[in-house]
Amino acid sequence: MKRSVILMAVAVALSLLVGPVSADVRPHALFGDHMVLQRDKPIRIYGRADAGEKVSVRLGDESGEAVAGADGAWAVELKALPAGGPYTLTLSGKNVVEFKDVLVGDVWVCGGQSNMTIPVGTKNFEKAPGAKEKIRLFRVEGRQLADPQEECGGTWVLSTPESVAEFSCVGYFFGANLQAELGIPIGLISNAVGGTTNQEWLPHDAYAQTDEGKKFLAKWDAQMEANRKAWSEFAEVKAAYQKAAAGGDKSAVKPRSPKGFCPMTRYNGWTHPLIRFPIKGFAWYQGEWNSGSINGSGPAEYDKFLPLTIEWYRKLWNDPDMPFLIVQLPNYGNGKTRSDTPLFTGWPNSQEVQLKTWLKTPHTGLAVTVDIGGALHPGNKDIVGRRLALAALKVVYGRDLVYSGPIYKSMAVEGDKVRVTFEHVGGGLVARDPETKVEGGPLKGFALAGEDQEFHAAQAAIEGDSVVVSCAAVPKPVAVRYAFHQNPQCDLYNREGLPASPFRSDDWPMPGKRRGRPAPAAPAAAAPAPEAPHE
Repeated sequence: MKRSVILMAVAVALSLLVGPVSADVRPHALFGDHMVLQRDKPIRIYGRADAGEKVSVRLGDESGEAVAGADGAWAVELKALPAGGPYTLTLSGKNVVEFKDVLVGDVWVCGGQSNMTIPVGTKNFEKAPGAKEKIRLFRVEGRQLADPQEECGGTWVLSTPESVAEFSCVGYFFGANLQAELGIPIGLISNAVGGTTNQEWLPHDAYAQTDEGKKFLAKWDAQMEANRKAWSEFAEVKAAYQKAAAGGDKSAVKPRSPKGFCPMTRYNGWTHPLIRFPIKGFAWYQGEWNSGSINGSGPAEYDKFLPLTIEWYRKLWNDPDMPFLIVQLPNYGNGKTRSDTPLFTGWPNSQEVQLKTWLKTPHTGLAVTVDIGGALHPGNKDIVGRRLALAALKVVYGRDLVYSGPIYKSMAVEGDKVRVTFEHVGGGLVARDPETKVEGGPLKGFALAGEDQEFHAAQAAIEGDSVVVSCAAVPKPVAVRYAFHQNPQCDLYNREGLPASPFRSDDWPMPGKRRGRPAPAAPAAAAPAPEAPHE
């Protein structure tokens, strides 16, 4: 008994000497065993401690010190390192924190909505190329809150069949293809949430740059305090529900989110906690929920908000040339799926927004996926990841390769026919069945319209690096479209096996937020696509 009392007294005395647990140096969740730090950029290590506490950081031969501010925040910046490792990262203050097996390479954030979140599964691990031990994974665990959050949850893990099974399939195959080609460590941060619009991933201040955003802010800011309280309470209740459900409590009731659309809560809880962490760039698979009338959002709004997202993320990371790779929406519908649902009336227009955003925005890439088939969540996401990697290898890493399928360049009327020319023809244009991969046969998916703006299915034939399109029902064509439908026929490729992007030569009005043909407008002249800055 006496010995127990003595031991307890010693323990109490020691606890008084070292201080409470909250006094310990606590790094941000993005730092941990098996992590990847961004190469060739100053390395920033940060976290929290007691106000005024001195924190020392060592990574390999590099070291630095900082003093925690009045709010407890501290940050140490070390000089840039080339790809390599493993290193040990040591943080010292009133306590010592040590992280092992730290690599230096390229870190990519994989953002967007459900098609980015869908996991690899248990059968696809061995299909991915690359050295698995050099691919590291981090899944952001965020919360929907009305104000930007500095912290998030998550843990770096090694690539194993178990960890990869739960990670983004598109993201993993993207990273695995990059690792196989570059030979360097690749860190992948999954930062996506299903069923989200582009607007939800923007910070508050970005909205002031658009008329739509200003209207939203006028309503939001007027009731900011109420919104903060509602979303904070929701976050706590949701966390309690998730904990109970994970523990097997079948009586747990999933809470409903507060009334009123709150775009910025996803940015606040998922993206803002990342902005101090140096990265290579973004892989972005999003747009499904911007294709129809959802919370006042459609392709016309998406046309403003997608470029705004790229602009603001580059500002937030203080990197004006930060690469941003976009997955263009695939086709939607497979014969069993309702392809006329009002939710997706603007599907091809959203594809067009993604195409034009790529063409007019430097240091971006586009992975065209109109040929992979399926419903809202098509399979073959390993193909999506590989095409994203091709775009990165060309646009970001300067490899000499064909990374895109045919992209509309211009059209010219030749009597009752239209000749369409393309960029990115690679080894030449081919007709190729998306399912069987057999080449040859007539081209499908082309349509012509005259001044009445009524489109009719057309015949099309490859002539060199162009396609000649004709239709008996349209003797005086003024506009041509290809695969401009949410579930189109499409078989135009280059010889490298990359599909042509859907396109239209006209600039006639986009459909409204409700299903139905837009009111006729004056015929428009053929509109060539913006010149690509990526060649």
